Amino acid sequence: MDALSYLSRQICIILCIAASVGCGFPKPADVAECTTATDCKSPAAPFCVSGTCTGACRIDDDCLGVPDAPLCQASTGICVGCLDGTSCPTDKPVCDAEQHACRGCSADDQCASGVCVEADGTCAEPAQILRVSRLGTDAGDCIQAPCASIAFALQKVTPERSIVRIIGGSVTAPTTITINQSVVIDADGTTTFQIPASGPTFAIQDHVSGVITLEGLSILSNVDGGAAITVGVGSSLRLFNASVGRSVIQVNGALEVRRVKLTQSDVRCSSGTLTVRESSFDNAGVEATTCQASVSQSRFVVMFRGAAVDAVGGLASIENNVFIVSSEFADLLRVVSNAPGAIIAFNTIVNTATVVQSPVAIICDANVKVTSNIIAYNSTNPLNGESCVAHASLFDLVGVDDATGNRSADPTTFFKDRAAGDFHLSSNSPARGIGEANLVPIDLEGKPRPAPAGSLPDVGAYEAQ
Repeated sequence: MDALSYLSRQICIILCIAASVGCGFPKPADVAECTTATDCKSPAAPFCVSGTCTGACRIDDDCLGVPDAPLCQASTGICVGCLDGTSCPTDKPVCDAEQHACRGCSADDQCASGVCVEADGTCAEPAQILRVSRLGTDAGDCIQAPCASIAFALQKVTPERSIVRIIGGSVTAPTTITINQSVVIDADGTTTFQIPASGPTFAIQDHVSGVITLEGLSILSNVDGGAAITVGVGSSLRLFNASVGRSVIQVNGALEVRRVKLTQSDVRCSSGTLTVRESSFDNAGVEATTCQASVSQSRFVVMFRGAAVDAVGGLASIENNVFIVSSEFADLLRVVSNAPGAIIAFNTIVNTATVVQSPVAIICDANVKVTSNIIAYNSTNPLNGESCVAHASLFDLVGVDDATGNRSADPTTFFKDRAAGDFHLSSNSPARGIGEANLVPIDLEGKPRPAPAGSLPDVGAYEAQ
């Protein structure tokens, strides 16, 4: 080989090595940037497509490794949790149209069977449902044709067939409906029960195994104080998305009240446990004696009555509620605990009466922790005595309490629109960022607390977002 040929070959080899092409040398395999989306760390390119991180998915396989989003929505190039209900599990049967994530059902028309057990967010299977209608007949199995009464349908309940669906509006209840087994009684929101003269509309017997659910119904009394529901010792009831008027719910077992409207009605717990959430009380209240009671994310409007919450003995937790009082004489909350652990926290307590008197917003003892509340009670005596001590709370100028981290200010600066009953915080509210940390993770509306994360929370029922 002459010198020129040798030099040319050496130059080619050098160029081939640099470019990894030609000259008879094999090209090295490309090094993949990613295997799954978990390898892609940039928010601008979160998907793994053909070994390269990119900003849009093309097929479902591109979404491997994306938490809770295994499907590719081709129209947007975004990985989502679901495209329609067919990709959702039975415990979360609905594909949310905006979030494209599976969630529980919230209405009957979201379920193929026409029955959503809203307390659980699950769709009932047709084989589970017994139907009741005022146009029905108490005969047969209540499946092929509806029966006329809940009492008759309860005789047909089995562990596999445990949902009694009320259809067609009101169903009469001339006598008390006694329940002695686990069952869901589901109404469509138009069903009204009148309390019978002989006793409560629904009587849950003692020591019933499992949980009983009543949802979507209304119970009314012709006279104040009629018994709407009684819960026996050792039994458990959920009352969901219902309304109760001019009556009493008596609890000796376990009761969960959620999304319930109570008007001139009291929930009385003599023993056992009581949980109240996301409910409204119109001149109505909670009485708990030697009972473990939790009241949260609810709204109380008090005119002429006793305390909105009266808890003596047991253990009470009163958090994320709004209490609105329009009386210069009303003592609002009484929590006297027999053991440490009771708490009154992140509540908004407002008295709209114009005459300054000395009603007590909170009556408590030294076992009760009182913290991070707004107490605009227009009272010279918002807390009773030396044993009831507030921390990290905001008072109006009438009931100034400057001890243990409390503050006071002009109440006209506290809220967005106090006159209209909007007790969200104003943009310059002194309630912002003065609460106690690490106690309550959400506010009355379920929004995260604090906002932003890492700051001190706002006091009162609402966290400013």
